[in-house]
Amino acid sequence: MTTIITNNQPRFTLDWYDLTDAEKALFAEFDDADIGTYVRYKDGIYNLNGEFMVVPDVMAKHGWDGIHTDTFFSGILFRWVDDSIDEVIMGRYYE
Repeated sequence: MTTIITNNQPRFTLDWYDLTDAEKALFAEFDDADIGTYVRYKDGIYNLNGEFMVVPDVMAKHGWDGIHTDTFFSGILFRWVDDSIDEVIMGRYYE
């Protein structure tokens, strides 16, 4: 059984130019690091375009759009707010 934890708080997405220099350094190894949509979550920064995959059907039916696995049994989820690219809702899952 999969458990999902979220506070359903919309978070604004960020562009490359919104990131701090320290955050940009985390993505410096990628050629197209400046192309993407980013979000701050749980003391981290994530590239929604590069670090997330399409969710499996079991999570898609609950409205989630992307998944980033931390371990085989846990990870981070996101879903767009009202089909906008300006806000996302983040969550964690574990099995």
